[in-house]
Amino acid sequence: MIKKDSSTENIRIGRRIKTLRVKRSITQKELADRVMISPSSITRLESGETMVSVQILQRIAKSLKVPVGVFWDEQREDIEFDDPEVMELLKKCTPSQREKLNQIFKLILDCFLENDIVNIG
Repeated sequence: MIKKDSSTENIRIGRRIKTLRVKRSITQKELADRVMISPSSITRLESGETMVSVQILQRIAKSLKVPVGVFWDEQREDIEFDDPEVMELLKKCTPSQREKLNQIFKLILDCFLENDIVNIG
């Protein structure tokens, strides 16, 4: 169940859900279908207009492949990452090189999110 409530916490959680959804190139409709709620509910949730139930939040977390706690802690994402090609390339890098790559990746991702870019090519 989703209740009307525009608290700061709801806005922050809604923004976090949107950020994670966009990072994964998932549309609002796709997420709504996965979570079994209406696309308009996802829109209201992401804008912070409504308060999400724990049950729905758990379904969203499962769909986005993140732990539920990630909606409250932006530093913790614990996403599942299993691209063997990328992992092999990263293993060849020094810790310093990996840190630089991480910084570059974050800059690129921020640019994508600011411009609502979800697909390349």
